[in-house]
Amino acid sequence: FDSVRGVQVINMSIVGLKYEPTSFTVRVGIPVEWNIDASKSGGCAVVVNSKGLEIQKLLSLDKITAVTFTPTKVGKYRFSCGMGMAGPGTIEVVK
Repeated sequence: FDSVRGVQVINMSIVGLKYEPTSFTVRVGIPVEWNIDASKSGGCAVVVNSKGLEIQKLLSLDKITAVTFTPTKVGKYRFSCGMGMAGPGTIEVVK
C-alpha cells in the first residue's frame, strides 16, 4: 500500500504465457495500481483481460504498464490473456 498516494500497488511479470505471481489480494473501495512487466511475455499474453473487473489492456513490451482500477465488489476475479492461454490468475477483493 502506498500511503502517500492512497493506492494499493500490486506487481506482476509475464514470462512466456506464465504470470508471476498468479494471485493477489486487494481491498474493496481503494484504488489499485497494477504494474505489469510484459517484456518477456509471449504471444497473446501481451493483453490482460478481466471481465469481472472490467479490464482489457494491451501491455507495453518496452516498459511496465500500469493498469489502474478501483474494485467495487468483494469477490474473486479471474484474469488471463485475451485468448485464455496465459494464466489464469486471480485478484481477490476483500473488505
